[in-house]
Amino acid sequence: IFSEGNVAADDNTGQMGDTLETVHEIGLDGANVLDDERPDLLEEIASSPYSAANLHHAAVEGNVDLLREILRARPEWATHQDENGWQILHDACRFGQTNVLLLLMNYEVDVNARTALNGMGGSALWWALQFGLGDDHSTVQFLRSVGARSIPPSE
Repeated sequence: IFSEGNVAADDNTGQMGDTLETVHEIGLDGANVLDDERPDLLEEIASSPYSAANLHHAAVEGNVDLLREILRARPEWATHQDENGWQILHDACRFGQTNVLLLLMNYEVDVNARTALNGMGGSALWWALQFGLGDDHSTVQFLRSVGARSIPPSE
C-alpha cells in the first residue's frame, strides 16, 4: 500500500516550478543540460532558493518533488526544526501528507520525534490525531505501520 513509487505529488512548486520541471525532464545528472535552449540551467539550479522555509512549506503542501530536490542537496534538513521545534515530519502529519512521510522514510527520520525546541512537545502521530485525522486516514495508518506512538506534550 505504501511505497514512494505510488506518490502522486502536487506540482505546485511556486518559484521553482519551471526549473524543477526541466530538471525532471532531463534527469538529475545534467548530461543533457548544456543545449541551446537552456545553457544557464546548471547555474539556475545551483542558485535555486532552497531554504528551510521552502522545506516546511513543501511538506505542508505535499510537494514531494520539491522536497526530494531540496533533500538531495541538503539531506541533513530531513530533521530540520523550525523556530517552534517542528520538523517537516510534523508539518506533513498535521496536514495529512502521507506522500511526504514516504519520502522521509528514506532519510531515517524518527517517527516518534517530538515538537518543541526542548523535545517535550507532541509526537507526529499525536499531532495528526489532534488535527482531526482519523484512524482510517492514510497518514495515521502509515505512522502506526512504522511504529509511531501517540505521545502528548509534557512539561
